[in-house]
Amino acid sequence: PIKMDPEEMSLKIKALGLHLGAAKVRIAKLNQSWVYSHTFDPWGQAPDLNYKYMICMIVLQDPFLIGGGFMHSGQALEVGYKYSFASMISIMVANLIKRLGWPARACPTFNAPYLVCPAFIDAGMGEDGRCGMVVTKEFGNNWRPAAVATDLPLIPDKPVDFGLQDFCDKCK
Repeated sequence: PIKMDPEEMSLKIKALGLHLGAAKVRIAKLNQSWVYSHTFDPWGQAPDLNYKYMICMIVLQDPFLIGGGFMHSGQALEVGYKYSFASMISIMVANLIKRLGWPARACPTFNAPYLVCPAFIDAGMGEDGRCGMVVTKEFGNNWRPAAVATDLPLIPDKPVDFGLQDFCDKCK
């Protein structure tokens, strides 16, 4: 593998994710507690996600389409399109990392072998919302996840606290 400075590579990976269309990119140390341990495929194999880091990316959805402004079919179209787009970004980032000589696995959301919300919270993407989703300070929960598991040396981001839980406690 090509030797890389973890800080410099973290900045480059984040810039690549943004260039490819992600609205926000963060990195988490991959907690193996978030990886599924049960049978995952038709051959009875548990997922192999033994990597050090998870590159977490979010793809924004059009609020007009999601809000029902274009009937229900517009919502379904937008959700499906953004899941597909997020998967494409994951594959492109993983392929670049592999070309640098480091192991990487794209984790498309429709086939995610890990718990998305805890991993994204670990990456500092946002906080755990009462809706059961990660809520970001900038975009709320109007986004879809994209991720890459890798051993490429990176610097993990820290979880954030922008006051969501405090707001919920006060508002009740």
